[in-house]
Amino acid sequence: SQGFLVSLSLNGERIKEMVLSERPDIILLDVTMNGNDGRDICSHLKEDPQTKAIPVILLSADEGLDAIADQCGADAWVTKPFDAVSVKNKIKDLLSKRSPANHDLL
Repeated sequence: SQGFLVSLSLNGERIKEMVLSERPDIILLDVTMNGNDGRDICSHLKEDPQTKAIPVILLSADEGLDAIADQCGADAWVTKPFDAVSVKNKIKDLLSKRSPANHDLL
């Protein structure tokens, strides 16, 4: 409803594969996922030259999320529970800092 094309993975094991094949403009990543830890996924994405420039927003109810985001290289973080407006604003802010490439895919 906000004009974004969204892809979803409920399993962290598929995320790297999805990112490489779909080349999203931004990634929203939960810290706690089935099969993987979002912190590890974020770290791997930020260490890989093919994916390091893609902004990652971490989502979690964990205390100290700002420190967790900093440790794994996330570009931003949102504490749960959150409202859709604040997430949308954070997405738009990060996308506006990128090159004027197509910003359709989340």
